[in-house]
Amino acid sequence: MGVPKLPTIDLSVEKLKTSYLGTCKEVREALEDYGCFVVNYEDVSHQLHESLLSESKKLFDLPTDVKMRNISDKPYFGYVGNHPSIPRNHESLGISNSTILEHVQTFTNLMWPSTGNENFCETMIDYATRVSKLEKLVKRMVFESYGVGEKCYDSHVESSTFLLRLIKYKSPDELNKLEIGCHAHTDKSFLTILHQDEVNGLEIQTKDGQHWIGFQPSPSSFLVMAGDAFLKPFHGYVGQYPAVPLYESMGIDDANIRQNVEAWTTVLWPNNGNPTFCETIHAYSEQLSELDGIIRRMILESLGVEKYLEEHMNSTNYLLRAWANGRLHSANHRVMMTGNEARYSTGLFSIPKAGYIIKAPEELVDEDHPLLFKPFDHVKFLDFYYTQAGQTAPSALHSYCGL
Repeated sequence: MGVPKLPTIDLSVEKLKTSYLGTCKEVREALEDYGCFVVNYEDVSHQLHESLLSESKKLFDLPTDVKMRNISDKPYFGYVGNHPSIPRNHESLGISNSTILEHVQTFTNLMWPSTGNENFCETMIDYATRVSKLEKLVKRMVFESYGVGEKCYDSHVESSTFLLRLIKYKSPDELNKLEIGCHAHTDKSFLTILHQDEVNGLEIQTKDGQHWIGFQPSPSSFLVMAGDAFLKPFHGYVGQYPAVPLYESMGIDDANIRQNVEAWTTVLWPNNGNPTFCETIHAYSEQLSELDGIIRRMILESLGVEKYLEEHMNSTNYLLRAWANGRLHSANHRVMMTGNEARYSTGLFSIPKAGYIIKAPEELVDEDHPLLFKPFDHVKFLDFYYTQAGQTAPSALHSYCGL
């Protein structure tokens, strides 16, 4: 059996008029089985697509010290680049509240304080507004497919704000060399909608972890993904940190994946590499991963709850998964770069506002799907997540509000 393909769903006005409920079911099943799906979204015109890429390139051509003005008290909401825990060819900036004109203007004036950039501002607000409509449509369809649309949808829309991230992946130094542009991860958001230029590189891991599926981009194609909480701070170097002054550590995400260990090794030993270190860490991580899987399976089987094994093995701090009481899947995804072209992409992330309580609707709790999490405030959960207890817990969400 070959590598599966990502589901593509028609969300055109004509399709929704004739088969709305059937399409809602398609959307829900795609997010349950793959954690994502592809949609050809015609509301973003080819002209807007081209303008988005053009203005993104102008932004990344600015001096680094200018781009570093994009700061935020939230991890990965501002400028990201030139950091040991980030692949060297990755660079990105974030526009918070990107569907609100004043916030986009503030970002624009920060980047171009003397001259401004009216076309950049107009392009970003137009793009974010149009794509946020797609996010709201998908969210409504998921809720209605679960039979909780009237009860839950309005409060979720009112609770959400949108972060627009503009991302550049530089081409590898050597032609035909494969480099990681973005480590395997799940998004710490409610929903994410990704869009990009024509350069390949984005891959999505299947739910069983056996395959990576390549995303084939086009000017009208968008990838809709179920997300979880935030990106992972403190997974890189930690040292000279006030809360743990005597502590020093370094982290390799998904160290049982050889490419991740190779990329990490290249960051630390950029000139000559360190094959012995790389082979040792990868082999060690693979063996520990196998042991971890065996022990988890044995524990669950001894408790008579082996039906939760797959869910447990794939679990993380999922927001949408928490709301859906474990029914939806948040897919691992990464970017692998090759060739001699840079790759430009955007991600629109829906983020809960402060004070919003995430809880599973009672309709999604039954004998086959017992309640997994107590209702929780997303911001308070994040406060816990950034503590030493949250960072050292096997699952911060389960430690904070699991049942």
